[in-house]
Amino acid sequence: MQRSTRYLSLLLSSLLLCAFVLPSRQDDDDHEDETPLAEAMHSMEDALKSLRRSVRKVDAREASLASVLTCEKAILFCRTQEPAMLASIPEGERERFLTDYRLELVRTERALLDLEAALLEGQDVETLRALYKAIKGLEDPAHERFTEDG
Repeated sequence: MQRSTRYLSLLLSSLLLCAFVLPSRQDDDDHEDETPLAEAMHSMEDALKSLRRSVRKVDAREASLASVLTCEKAILFCRTQEPAMLASIPEGERERFLTDYRLELVRTERALLDLEAALLEGQDVETLRALYKAIKGLEDPAHERFTEDG
């Protein structure tokens, strides 16, 4: 019974996080004209900020799992989108660019799944922090390659 309660709590936390994070971006004047891809990336960025704090605390695993789920949902959505800078890529290089973009998102998703599994398995805080750092380590190189403002 405790497992189903934890699952329900995690599900509700995820829904609440989505309900508050995603609409708040729509109201933000700085992001008014952004693409759906950019909005999803911003929701993932917000979730990663929350995760940075919660992953350090043993008693915040549910919050960490909710943040990881938000990131995973954003990644799944981003895989269906094309980066804005695709138009600036020469025609002959676009297919390779899109393949590389999708592969980078898959790598990030795998890293998120590793962190989710570690959280569910009750791994120690140091392991969780190392997995979080691995996810953050993917961010800058991907932004340099797949965004116009790097």
